[in-house]
Amino acid sequence: MSPPPTNVQDSWPAEQPVSKKLKVECVVEVPSHRAEPWRRNLTNTIELTLPREDWWWTGKRPEDCPGFNAEGHLTSLPLPNLSSFTRKSVMEYFDNVWTLTEVLFSSLQGEEAFYRPPYHDLRHPLIFYYAHPAALYVNKMLVAGVLTKPLNKYFETIFETGVDEMSWDDLTKNDMKWPSIREVNSYRRQVYELVKQIILTHPSLDEKPVGLESPAWSIFMSFEHEHIHLETSSVLMRELPVAAVRKPASWPPYHPSAIAWKGAAGNTPPRRSIEYKENPLLLVPAGDVLVGKPTHWPSFGWDNEYGEKKMHIREFSASKFMVSNGEFYEFVKAGGYSDPQFWTDDGWKWRAFRNAKWPTFWVPNGPAGLHQYNLRLIFEVIPMPWTLPADVNLHEAKAFCNWKAQREGLPEGSLRVMTEGEHHRLRNSANRDSSGLSLEDPAMLKSGTELANISNMSLAFGSQGAVDAFAPTDMGFHDVFGNAWEWCEDFFAALPGYKVHKYYDDFSTPCFDGQHSVILGGSFVSCGQEASIFARYHFRSHFFQHAGFRVVKSNVLLTTCMDAPPPHAAGWVPPSSDPDKQGPKAATGDTVDAHCLAHYGNMGVVDTPLMALLPANTTGFAQRCGMLLSQWAKRLAVPVGRALDVGCSVGATSFELTKTFEEVIGVDMSAALIAKAEEMRSAGNIAYHRLDEGVNSAPMSAMLPNGADRTKVEFKQMDACCLNPNMGQFDAVVAANVLEHLPSPKAIRLGGALGVVKVGGLVLIASTFEWNDRITPVELWLGGFEDDKGKVISSADGLKEYMTGLGFELVHETDTPMLERESARKAILKLVYTVIWKRVA
Repeated sequence: MSPPPTNVQDSWPAEQPVSKKLKVECVVEVPSHRAEPWRRNLTNTIELTLPREDWWWTGKRPEDCPGFNAEGHLTSLPLPNLSSFTRKSVMEYFDNVWTLTEVLFSSLQGEEAFYRPPYHDLRHPLIFYYAHPAALYVNKMLVAGVLTKPLNKYFETIFETGVDEMSWDDLTKNDMKWPSIREVNSYRRQVYELVKQIILTHPSLDEKPVGLESPAWSIFMSFEHEHIHLETSSVLMRELPVAAVRKPASWPPYHPSAIAWKGAAGNTPPRRSIEYKENPLLLVPAGDVLVGKPTHWPSFGWDNEYGEKKMHIREFSASKFMVSNGEFYEFVKAGGYSDPQFWTDDGWKWRAFRNAKWPTFWVPNGPAGLHQYNLRLIFEVIPMPWTLPADVNLHEAKAFCNWKAQREGLPEGSLRVMTEGEHHRLRNSANRDSSGLSLEDPAMLKSGTELANISNMSLAFGSQGAVDAFAPTDMGFHDVFGNAWEWCEDFFAALPGYKVHKYYDDFSTPCFDGQHSVILGGSFVSCGQEASIFARYHFRSHFFQHAGFRVVKSNVLLTTCMDAPPPHAAGWVPPSSDPDKQGPKAATGDTVDAHCLAHYGNMGVVDTPLMALLPANTTGFAQRCGMLLSQWAKRLAVPVGRALDVGCSVGATSFELTKTFEEVIGVDMSAALIAKAEEMRSAGNIAYHRLDEGVNSAPMSAMLPNGADRTKVEFKQMDACCLNPNMGQFDAVVAANVLEHLPSPKAIRLGGALGVVKVGGLVLIASTFEWNDRITPVELWLGGFEDDKGKVISSADGLKEYMTGLGFELVHETDTPMLERESARKAILKLVYTVIWKRVA
């Protein structure tokens, strides 16, 4: 990407202004950066240079702050143990994170650096992030009851909420009149004194351990929120013109491998030869992993970390190192940024919109055709260190994998980025209990200074280091933690057992939307909870966050972020001593038989007196869903090319869709159900048992439904919350009896840039809305509750509001009877809310 346009005298070489018009699928107007309404915030009454004057420091000066080491640098302290802290240790931790923020912001040179919007216009200017962490201390302590009144209600309103990075073309104007730097500095000073007094006196800190429900949880929450913005602000500074920032003296030194050069001067540092480590793929055997943080673990965690999900990860191979700048250079030089075949549809649109030709932090040093680059760090441009990890977004990472697969003669899609479960397989296996849970968290044990010889986290260094600079895990993989975050295939979703935390109820839930991908492992700037083994973060695919990737190859094409349940329990349920606290039933043999009977059983045959009493049109629900969608596709002249059956179970709806559509994909999270569907597809028949009474059952068989074309259908194991974007888009989608079985119902990726439904396509949603708070947190239900004004919210209305917001138009609404036979003398009749939507935007 060309560096952002700017009026600051910039030392980036070969600066190229962004064109006012970029040719993509249509002409896109890019806001002029020359009008610059943000300049009305400039007062020209304050000079900001290094070193900062005394007024700048609202808490402790760096040299007086805990974490300041003998070399004169400030690094992060270990994450507090909430069962053994003292008020003194909490105050030291607060001082450390507070002063780290002020050290980072002391790098900004002059007022313009605070008020200049980022070049992409997707986030606020840095004056917001200078104030935002302080405002959150007040707001969250108010919610928790630690405080009883605001400190500055205006500031705590305008600085309360940041900007999600949105779509890459959803530009904000950033023309607000912000408070002055002096005013924000004064506000920070008041907040510091307020929090200091709370730490020294509030009775909630006398109770140990501090748990999720404690008022003191809000104090530690505020610390870790500030750590998040320490990192995100450093990325925004890396995106500023380089003349707007300078490296503070107390900022940790760059890693030696980043600056292993001499004699650089001015704006044209010497080139470094393109040398980098070969990056072999190492085999990882199949194995189980457990994802989720126990609620009793004595450190702060964000709500999305809690819950439990166990996965059986198939054998795969992963690159020994993260992909380095040198390795990524081969993709750039080969023209990877100009060839759409390697990019996803949304990735290519982003690339075209931004006119990206190389990674965003690469700085061209000469004509583009020479492919000579330097590297932008947070504070300066240096000769390109080819051995450092390539900082790219997920669009670029996926394009590289596709290019590399083609170059090596491998099938399309055989190389990819890793999954969350695979990342857990790469981690050290030592010090784990029998369930696979780690017994210690290094983030709680060592400061940044102490980590300098172990991993690049907690500001042990002020930049990334070479991908081979630190020791590998016991499986041979480097930088599994630290140096740079790693992009994952998975879409961000709640873990089974997830509960929204009442002090920050919109931290995670807005991002369970099928638009945010998981990042894991932390970067060199990740401190405190961000450096924890339990940390799970998320960003949209176009975002930049000191994040890179490694290449993964598996024997089977990836179809799900769940990968595969353990072979001994195909539909694994989190263990619990209380059966009432268990999640949804496992897909055991009994439940597979029940699904087979519901999908293929000849329920119209009078096999018991009960069956003779059944009302008409209550059986064959799965087939009726497929028929209804097909009828509406023909009625509305919707193309009948591709259809997707989400939650396909044993496949009856999928087979029904083959009578109309040319290609059908059925997906389900249960390996056992998918295996039965695949058996029907490959053999044309299946055998199962029908439960009659007690343990007595009758053998049954079913044939491929008449008219179904098994050559048109493919079955994949896949989590509905993590639909694989590599599947592309569909003319029609079915999601029948799925929503109520998901931890995050809105995470089904139907609309938006990565939506699986084509514009003009249809989606059938059928649900009884039988919500279960052991599966789906109440806060994520579409309805079935009263709002804060006492108004009853129905799930049907909640679904309508949600789908309309996604750009869908309601075309059909009905209630459909559905019978569930449990035994010879028991059947349950349900009325299923069934709607068909057309995507119009």
